[in-house]
Amino acid sequence: MILIPLMVQAQHKSVWNIPAADYPSLDDHNMVTFKVYAPDAKDVKISISEKEYPMQKDSTGTWTYTSAPQAVGFHYYFLIYDNYSVKPSAELVGRLRHQILMLNKGDVNQDSFITIADVTALVNIILGKASSSTEIVNKVADVNDDDAITIADVTALVNIILGK
Repeated sequence: MILIPLMVQAQHKSVWNIPAADYPSLDDHNMVTFKVYAPDAKDVKISISEKEYPMQKDSTGTWTYTSAPQAVGFHYYFLIYDNYSVKPSAELVGRLRHQILMLNKGDVNQDSFITIADVTALVNIILGKASSSTEIVNKVADVNDDDAITIADVTALVNIILGK
């Protein structure tokens, strides 16, 4: 059995990806794309939060599935290869993190709502009064996606709240 993660193109990697793996990848609408190279497989499915979805095989032996938009939060997944589950061993679960984290851009305080409280949290990060030490906080705080947390992110966040 060969299962090889492939290179990502127009999406971004999950912060929980196995190091150097480009899939699963997330798009701006919280749709998740899974790709694996399994040329000998007859059937490959992806199980996301205990629901199975068939993957499509192309002529190169690459299997792909893109989900509907996913809710913010953790979604556990695993592959089903010719009716056999491919899950990490108990020893690897903590390192491999077979889960997808859906981020809500601008939800700096991570309460699942984008409000003035997020603006306050963002300003505190910029002023150094709060930490943005985790990759998750950095991703949601960088509202304008310029790879820096600045006052421009505050403006972008206020515009989200105002519906602009």
